[in-house]
Amino acid sequence: RENGIGVLVRKSEMKKVFLEAGIPTARQHIVSDLASGRAFAAQVGYPVIVKPDIGVGANGAMKLKTEEDLTAFYGELPSVPYVMEEFLYGDICTYDAVIGPDCEPLFESMCTYAPVIDSVQEDEDIHFYTAPEVPPQLLELGRRTVKAFGVDRRFVHFEFIQLAKDYAGIGKTGDYAVMEVNMRPAGGHDPDMMNYAHSVDVFQIYAEMVTFGKRLFPESEDRYLCAYAARKDGHVFSHTDEEIMERYGGNLVMREEMPRSTGRPWADTFISQGSDRRRKWSGSSVSSWGEQPGAEMLPVFAARAPAVFTAHAFAPFAPFASGFTRKILDGRPPVSLTISAR
Repeated sequence: RENGIGVLVRKSEMKKVFLEAGIPTARQHIVSDLASGRAFAAQVGYPVIVKPDIGVGANGAMKLKTEEDLTAFYGELPSVPYVMEEFLYGDICTYDAVIGPDCEPLFESMCTYAPVIDSVQEDEDIHFYTAPEVPPQLLELGRRTVKAFGVDRRFVHFEFIQLAKDYAGIGKTGDYAVMEVNMRPAGGHDPDMMNYAHSVDVFQIYAEMVTFGKRLFPESEDRYLCAYAARKDGHVFSHTDEEIMERYGGNLVMREEMPRSTGRPWADTFISQGSDRRRKWSGSSVSSWGEQPGAEMLPVFAARAPAVFTAHAFAPFAPFASGFTRKILDGRPPVSLTISAR
């Protein structure tokens, strides 16, 4: 499949597949010269996003808000190929799945978080959650994207935007538009969060797919929302890690510190809460994965709540949440809740 690698790693090539398959997506321009960039920005309006044609994790991505930002970008044009896209307002929702040998999903999940580009550029703490149920429209688009790329026998991590307003030719408020595809599992602690949310073992499901071509691991009726809360070094918080652990430590299922080389810009502290204590924090401040000798450690927490939840279910997050927007996923229209505690 060597001749198909480009379409899997280059955002410009991905865009062609999206358009050919009729999958809603933002308009894109391959960065060349300032005049062309200005013409594209005039067509779609500011802000625009520029990012490496090949890249992951928002590395190298920038939001250009004004003509001055655009001129400055072209004044120090990166040496690697870049693309420019219209900025779509909305939350990022991922379609995560283990795909079998016939392009059919054996496991499906969703993660939701606020636009990462702002958090990365402003060095903010990042908060997001994994949900055990995938909305029908996102499920249909995720599966259609799998077929469009002919994906089989792998873990996938597709990123979509749930539109916060209407966009002509793309969709209406609440619809989804694809950003990019990743033919790999989601990074960091996301697979652990899927395990907590679904009460499964995604690594076992993947191994069964590789070995037997099918899933043997049973579905579970125990489902949760698993939320991630990051606390970065250098930020000032109302409550210390010790205060959080003293009050909520008995309800947390994961608490780790990440090496700076691995964690920045994503992590500091990750928490999971629920009746399942399999991964309850044991007091160790050293990450169980990715530790590098001599690396500066950053704290990471994770917490679970029932899949049908209210604001009260997320009370443990209040001490360390900072502008964390959560949607109530109990079958009603999305309701936003923001807690600001810093």
